[in-house]
Parts: sequence; C-alpha cells; structure tokens
Amino acid sequence: MGADLYIEKLYRQNNEKYSPEFNKWVNIRDTFQAEGKKKEADEAQKKVSEFYEKMYEVGYFRDSYNGSSLFWILGLSWWQGEINGRRFITKKGEITPAGAKRLIKHIEPIEIQDLPEDWPENNHAQGTAAEWTEYFKEKKQLFLKFLRQAIKLNEPIRASV
Repeated sequence: MGADLYIEKLYRQNNEKYSPEFNKWVNIRDTFQAEGKKKEADEAQKKVSEFYEKMYEVGYFRDSYNGSSLFWILGLSWWQGEINGRRFITKKGEITPAGAKRLIKHIEPIEIQDLPEDWPENNHAQGTAAEWTEYFKEKKQLFLKFLRQAIKLNEPIRASV
C-alpha cells in the first residue's frame, strides 16, 4: 500500500513506450517457466524487471505506507491531504499545480535530520541509519522535482492514496 502519484501526460507517454517490451518479456518468461527452463526464465525475468522500472521512471512517484515513507518522515499524512488546514489533494483525488506549489513551499525548508542508530531495527529495515537518512534526502529531492514538473507543465497530479 502507498500513495501512487501520476503526471498523466508524462506517465502515459512513457508507459506506452515501454509496455510492449515489458509484455513481450513477460510472455517469454512465462513460456520458459512453463517449459521448465529455470535459467532462461530467470534471465527473462531480469528483462521484465528492467522494462517494468522503465515504465515507471517518468511521470510517476510512489510513497509507501511503511518505514520508507517520505511523508511520514516529514510529519505529513497522505490520508489527511492537508497542510496547515489547507487541502493539497482535491476531492477528485488530484494535486493541482497550486497544491503542488503549497507542498513545495511547505516541504522544501524541512531539513531531514540524521535518523537515530536504532531506526532501521525499529522500522524493520535493512541498512544503517545513515543510509536511510541519505535515502530520505534523495527521495525528498526526487519528490520536489516531480512536483516542479507538474507545475511547469501546468498539469494536475493524479493521486491514488
């Protein structure tokens, strides 16, 4: 479970570009599996994963509802959908360019603090607290970039939360 965000125009174009190859490799993998060819199926699975990643690398942002949640680290909630009493997700489930601007204005100045050493253990996560701190800093920058893309294109973000 998580918040899945789409800039439809970008996402659709990118998805259409890579989904034929993704589907082709799914069929190849499934054929190899049905024939009991494990090694070939494993190699085809690598291609399935590669094209799946490509399908979602443009116009899409995901924030899971678990320890890896950027919003949780920032003290925000996708379910509430508001900042300081103002909604950033419309009743139609969209983040308008104006809502994206409000999010940027709120999120940009928030400094991601170093996580405590026991953070990974307490959140059932692999790695060190320093690695997770860096992860959240990078994820914040990716999210801000995503919001700026929507603003630049004057496109709403479809938010499935």
